[in-house]
Amino acid sequence: MRNTGQIGIVSGFIGMCLLLSLGTKAQTRFHLDASNGMVAESVVCLAEDTTGILWMGTTEGLQGYDGVGFEHYSTENSGLPTNVFTDIWAEPAGSRLWLGVKSGLAVMDLRTRRIEPFDVNGFYNIADLSSAVDGGLWILNINGDFAHLDLHTGEVVAYDRIDFEGLPDELVALEDRGNGQIWADGANCRWKIDLKSRRVEATGLPEGWDAVEQRKHLTDRNGNRWRGSSDGLDCETHRRSPFSLLPMADGGRSRALCLTESVSGTLWNGYENQIVLSDADGTVVRRLTPKDLHGAKTFTPLALAEDADGRMLIGTGTQGLWRLNLHTGEARQLSAENPRLSIYVLHRQGGRWLVGSDEGVFELRDGEETLRTVSAINRAIPSHHVFGIQTDAEGKTWIGIFGSGIQVFDRQMNRIISLQPPTFPSGAINHLFRDSRNRMWAATCEGIACFSDTRHPERFEAYSLSNGLPTLYTNAIGEDRQGRIWATTNRGLVRWDEGSHQFCTYACQEGLAHHSYSNGALRCLSDGRMMAGGEGGVSVFDPSAVTEPEPLPRLRLMSFVLISANNLGETLKTFIPEDSLTFSHYNNSFILTFGVADAAMKGFAEYAYRINHDGPWMSLGKAPRLTLHGLQPGRYTVEIRMRQMGQPWGDEAACSVSFRVRPPWWQTGWTYACYALSALAFVIYIMYSWRRRLILEQNLRYAEKMVEEMQQKASPRRSLAERESDSPAEGRQEEDAEASDAFIEHLSRVILANLGNENLDIDLLTDLMAMSRSTLYRRMKTTLGMSANEYIRWVRIGEAARRIRSGELNEQTIAAIAADCGFNNLRYFRTCFKKRYGVTPSEYGEQKRS
Repeated sequence: MRNTGQIGIVSGFIGMCLLLSLGTKAQTRFHLDASNGMVAESVVCLAEDTTGILWMGTTEGLQGYDGVGFEHYSTENSGLPTNVFTDIWAEPAGSRLWLGVKSGLAVMDLRTRRIEPFDVNGFYNIADLSSAVDGGLWILNINGDFAHLDLHTGEVVAYDRIDFEGLPDELVALEDRGNGQIWADGANCRWKIDLKSRRVEATGLPEGWDAVEQRKHLTDRNGNRWRGSSDGLDCETHRRSPFSLLPMADGGRSRALCLTESVSGTLWNGYENQIVLSDADGTVVRRLTPKDLHGAKTFTPLALAEDADGRMLIGTGTQGLWRLNLHTGEARQLSAENPRLSIYVLHRQGGRWLVGSDEGVFELRDGEETLRTVSAINRAIPSHHVFGIQTDAEGKTWIGIFGSGIQVFDRQMNRIISLQPPTFPSGAINHLFRDSRNRMWAATCEGIACFSDTRHPERFEAYSLSNGLPTLYTNAIGEDRQGRIWATTNRGLVRWDEGSHQFCTYACQEGLAHHSYSNGALRCLSDGRMMAGGEGGVSVFDPSAVTEPEPLPRLRLMSFVLISANNLGETLKTFIPEDSLTFSHYNNSFILTFGVADAAMKGFAEYAYRINHDGPWMSLGKAPRLTLHGLQPGRYTVEIRMRQMGQPWGDEAACSVSFRVRPPWWQTGWTYACYALSALAFVIYIMYSWRRRLILEQNLRYAEKMVEEMQQKASPRRSLAERESDSPAEGRQEEDAEASDAFIEHLSRVILANLGNENLDIDLLTDLMAMSRSTLYRRMKTTLGMSANEYIRWVRIGEAARRIRSGELNEQTIAAIAADCGFNNLRYFRTCFKKRYGVTPSEYGEQKRS
């Protein structure tokens, strides 16, 4: 039961990470098909435009690939006359793509993506499109006729096949050789044609030449080689990986658990159940299997080290420690209290080896064959799975334990300090490393820790995801000849940048064989190379070559696509970045696609963006595509920057695009000005209305007093000074007040004189006042704010109220008063009376008597 438990623990520690991908070199080849977004997989012809977009003519339409995604054009969504292609030709310095299809010639404007037929008389089925020496285009028809197109003038010069004696009609390709000479290829022969003399000379095709097949091949401007086929598109990139994988004796690729280099330069790599010896070039020299270790049926090498006598120490899982004589090949297990120890680490300290195991720390003294427990350490450490042992410059011993952090002991093995959570980031230590500057590094399951001054172990710097680590789980730390720190994780290899305090990451995209690595399996070789062991074997690389990034190609904005708010997310229109981009307020969502038009950079580049110069940089990861939703009205500048994976960011943006979202009409400057003017006009109108109302109320009070005076046969008209003392003019001019008072007085006298006349209205008043109807109406509205009929009714009700106040009130009296005042309808009189005084005539009379 004990052995079973130990095996389980060891297996758990060894299998810490999962294999994510495998490969012996960089991703120099890849295949694109429907799983990558291709709509049509049968590629007939290829061309590259000036922006680096790869165009594919297929049997189901036209497709464009920008390194991110595919554009598809067919008869259903564009002006293509047919979906079956024969050839494509892109203008070397223009913005058009010429399309040869089964029904003739068509042309695409690359700026607008608009496709239109281009009629060439008699050319109904295009067989080939090729460049002319003068910059024009040669067009070959299926019947053997050919034509020259001047791209500047649009002039077409057609040549009839029958004018060239001996030229067959089964031609598949043309090539302009200059000086009026062209080559025409058939299925099995090539003809040299002189356009001036019309002379035709037959010659053989180059061996293996196939013009139709050649249209499916393309080498782009970056050196990537493309080949179309019936099931998609293949690419071989120009990038080469600085990483290589050491071969194994049996050709397999299993997990490398440990590694070292002997004094003679032989590379020792421990795999599951075998040890492979290789020379400096990686050639396998020898392979050790369980049968080479006498008495062992299986073994798992976890630690390798060469001792002072030139013998190899082999620490195994559940098989203890072995010593192998490199000359005789004899292997012997060293004695220990428990022969089933799992050995994780071997560290040389003075005249002895310190051995980390699943039962604590042991020592192996020079000249002895027995492992002895280091009681002082084992009594002080909380748990015994020791994965790391190092000695600092002061002679202190650092013990890294999986589960109990770091324990530091002095020379007498007295514990100085215990570094565990929460004071230390992690309790799971996978590896300890001392660099050339006497700094101590710890690889843990929660990041990396660095002790710059080992005299004070309590002081350290912790590095995590914010420092560029691809994952917190780190396995091993090493140093190259230039003093740069490297580390392995379960998501790739990282390098520490002292200047930026960031880690640069290298993973399978850069050519590493795998992502997942083993504890402590990282070493700098005597020739300056480094090797790292992990899930797929041992990777060897030159650190100086890895750290030198390739020059980045130019980053371009490939497309600027407006997302229609009316089409539920369907793309409405594609704009060219150089256009003056201005959009309405409801068209404010966009997709920006950018890239380097270099297929070799796919997966190797990382992007970030910011909006306007003062905005923060936002990471986009490896996807060169940005979606902006619901932008508010305003002017925007979107800047994009790029870096190669594992390298620092540049200081400047690589490309940018500016555009404007117009505000809605109700938010424009002119509209706001109208809002302000309207508000001002409204305020003026309110002030004018309020002042006019005061004037009208004043005139009405004056009219009422005037009527009362007339009814009471008062004295003649008062002086102006008296009137002003009764009712202030509030800014009226003296002459205007005099005219208004005279008009009110005269009008009131006329109405009172004819009060009982039921025919008294504006027409009668115009005669009595000797005024025209319009003049009387205007004067009354201006002076009193009433029409003539309203004022007549107002005077009559006022007279009725005066009589009610002075006489005995009863129904008969009210009816008589109403009739005398010109009201024939008693109900109408009561309604008008209550509207003015708020009470009925009877209630009014009662109030006055009380």
